[in-house]
Amino acid sequence: MELVTKSRKNIIIAISGIFFCAIAIYWQSAFFDLVWDDYGVIIRNEKIRSLPAAFSTFYKRAGSSVEYDPAQMTASNWRPLRTVVHAITYKLFQLEPFWYHLLNIIFHGLVAVMLFLLLLRITGDMLAAMIGALLFAVHPVNTEAVCWAKSLEDLMAAFFMLTSFLLILRLKNSQTAVKYNLSVATLACLAFVFAITAKLSVIFFPVFILMFVAIQHWNRDKSVCRLVPRWSVGTSLIMLAIAGGGVLARSTVLNKVAQSGYITGDCWTTWLSMPRIFLRYLRIELLPWPLFADYQNYPYAATMSDGTAWLYALIFIGLFAALTWLFIRKKLLAPWLWFWCALIPFSNIIAMKQLGAERFLYIPTLAVAWLGAELFKRFSAQPAKHSEGKTGQRLKLITATVLILFSLITVQRSMDWSSEIALWETTVAQFPNSDRPRQNLIKTYNRQQQPEQALGYALKLAEQFPTRDNIVLFGYTLCLNRRYQPGIKILVGQKAHSVLNNAGAGAAQKGDLAAAERCFLLATSLVPHSAKYRTNLYMVRRQRQQSSGK
Repeated sequence: MELVTKSRKNIIIAISGIFFCAIAIYWQSAFFDLVWDDYGVIIRNEKIRSLPAAFSTFYKRAGSSVEYDPAQMTASNWRPLRTVVHAITYKLFQLEPFWYHLLNIIFHGLVAVMLFLLLLRITGDMLAAMIGALLFAVHPVNTEAVCWAKSLEDLMAAFFMLTSFLLILRLKNSQTAVKYNLSVATLACLAFVFAITAKLSVIFFPVFILMFVAIQHWNRDKSVCRLVPRWSVGTSLIMLAIAGGGVLARSTVLNKVAQSGYITGDCWTTWLSMPRIFLRYLRIELLPWPLFADYQNYPYAATMSDGTAWLYALIFIGLFAALTWLFIRKKLLAPWLWFWCALIPFSNIIAMKQLGAERFLYIPTLAVAWLGAELFKRFSAQPAKHSEGKTGQRLKLITATVLILFSLITVQRSMDWSSEIALWETTVAQFPNSDRPRQNLIKTYNRQQQPEQALGYALKLAEQFPTRDNIVLFGYTLCLNRRYQPGIKILVGQKAHSVLNNAGAGAAQKGDLAAAERCFLLATSLVPHSAKYRTNLYMVRRQRQQSSGK
């Protein structure tokens, strides 16, 4: 197959095309709402209200509480660079969602461009590098990271890590290039610092570089990359020290190493559950449908004697071993190693809050695109078996079909993130027997002043999962629908004094002062020492007196 010439003009055209393709595929998301954890990371995050407060997140020790606070959830993770970027955005545009989403879209385009430049240097093939970059730009598995404003950290980490990788590949194989190599290695380490402070999960990168150098020399392919072991190994060791500093800074600021406890209750059942997650990751990289937002519902091993979990573990081990052997034989081990190295931080070796999530695949998907570029280059170089050009035409057709299908899925999947109602309606349809998606949908309806839409969901939730939280949520939804008598009865029965107070505030806003007074009175009776409840009761009684006086 005839390859695209690597001229400066063609490279600029390719960069422009890839960037604008990535922008176009996600442009609709610029007009989406802020959803879910965006409330904690952006809307209610006091740290982005000023630049000094944002910069303090690099080093300032967090509070002693380790409980999840949706209003200040950044206390459970360390993303200082994201906080600073969001603080700058807030200073310029306040809380306008468009600009936060635009940031994500632009960084996604930049990541695709950097991937193209990296693949061009590794493969030496313009067309293969373009295919790999476009595959990444339109891959549906990236929709969560790009469409969810809070996931800016994944995009920035990928961008700066690819920048560091590309700089390492520019180290020269020359005894006279010491000054040049020092400058390039310094820039590579600086880019890695930015990547680490965007998201600590990139700590795998220095180890991967060491393995990548070993693979290149093992293959004895001196035409690819021309890496100098002395410089690349030295730079990687410095990056390992930087990664260690990042881990130390995070543990110091957050007062803990792990984000939370193991989701199954212990490390053994959590680790036994992970092969099933890994198999799903492999499947959605190739067949990205359906895609889920809520991974709390993903099956996990309840005990170490769970036969289904062990079956998935055996299947995964066999598949991993077979594919590793195949990639070694085909000299495609590097992208395969990148994929798994990038997943190690999300493997629950150190406890996380969940088993998995699609946004965790953003950086691993770079390896899938790399593998796609390598395969395209090899197949396009094969001679036609039947007639001249026939193999190349088929390859072009298959590639175009995959890119178009992935683009259509990405556009459709992106719409699920357009609003919180759309997100949770989709998730409820995917997990009809799960309570958390319905809880979030009910809360969203209530928050957006649509309690009548929430009432049916709340009733079914309380009937199917009669936990205290679900019963309280049903009682609160009844109050928002002005059905105060049964709603207040439920809240009093559950001793939900804070929810009674909220129900009273909602009733006061609607002008239902009698109901508001009753809610505040009952909340005060449950917690007599609360000055807040007493003040609310006094204020609503005074307001009723003024209304009756008129």
